[in-house]
Amino acid sequence: MTDEDDLHRFKIILSEKIAHKSGAIPFCMDLSFDMDTIVLNTFRTPHEWGQEVRVDGLPILSNQWYEIQIVVTYDGYKVFINGNYIQRLAHRLPKSAAKYLIVSGNTRVLNIENKEGPQSFISF
Repeated sequence: MTDEDDLHRFKIILSEKIAHKSGAIPFCMDLSFDMDTIVLNTFRTPHEWGQEVRVDGLPILSNQWYEIQIVVTYDGYKVFINGNYIQRLAHRLPKSAAKYLIVSGNTRVLNIENKEGPQSFISF
């Protein structure tokens, strides 16, 4: 991804390692403003992305305030944007592999909340 690409997208990654390019990625959400899409996926080592789960129609605009929740359930990751359910990505790796949260690209994070329970969630 180039610097120009970063102006039009951002990623939220739950990674096995802090240097996410060297380990498994149980959850990757790529939001693209110029393509008006959300792509969910998993990366297994070595060098194997799973099948993409695409959502057409990004429910937020660039430079707009938003809240994203990633709810971790027994069967997958459920994504909510501004309280609206967007999509689910089934677990393809053990939940325990998601140890680090990485956010990159054209966004600002004001708050991160992590709640444990029967349905754990991460809220931005």
